[in-house]
Amino acid sequence: EENTYPVRRFAAQKQDLKRQRFSLMNGLGMIEKIPPVMPNKSFPFAVCTIIASNYLSRALVMHDSLKAQHPEMDFWLLVIDDTPLAPPSSEAVERRGIHTLRTEEIGLPPVEIANFRMAYDLTEISTAFKPWTLQTVIKHTGLHVFYIDPDIEFFGPMTGLVE
Repeated sequence: EENTYPVRRFAAQKQDLKRQRFSLMNGLGMIEKIPPVMPNKSFPFAVCTIIASNYLSRALVMHDSLKAQHPEMDFWLLVIDDTPLAPPSSEAVERRGIHTLRTEEIGLPPVEIANFRMAYDLTEISTAFKPWTLQTVIKHTGLHVFYIDPDIEFFGPMTGLVE
C-alpha cells in the first residue's frame, strides 16, 4: 500500500468516501439505491518515451504539448545513453515534474543492456527497451500507460484513448 503511487491511492480514497456517503444516506432512508461506481470520463494516465540525451528537446516539446491538453498526465522518460544531462537540461526536466529513468532502473540485467548496445543502433535499442520501460512505469504508477515516440507534438487531446 505504501508503494502505491499517490494519484492512484487518492483516487481509491475518494471512491471509498463516495461509497461511505451513499451507504450512510441509504441507511437514513435518504436514497432508494446505491448507484454503481461509474468510471471517470478521463482518467489519470502516464506517458513514457525513450530517448538518447540529444533528443531531450524533442521529448520536452512532446511533454509540453500533451500536458497542455492533459494536465493530469504523469510523464516518464527513459534516457538510454550514459551521458549525464547538462544542468540546464536537468533543470528543465525537474521544473516540468518529469520522471527520468536510466537503463539500469528498468529491470534488465546489465549483461543484456550491454548486448543491446552492441547489437542495435539507437532507434533499434529504443524499440528493444520499450517492454521493460512500460513495465517499470506501470509498476511505479499503477496507471494506464501509453508509449509515445519523442518526436510527436500534440495539437489536441487524446480524447478517444483516455475515455
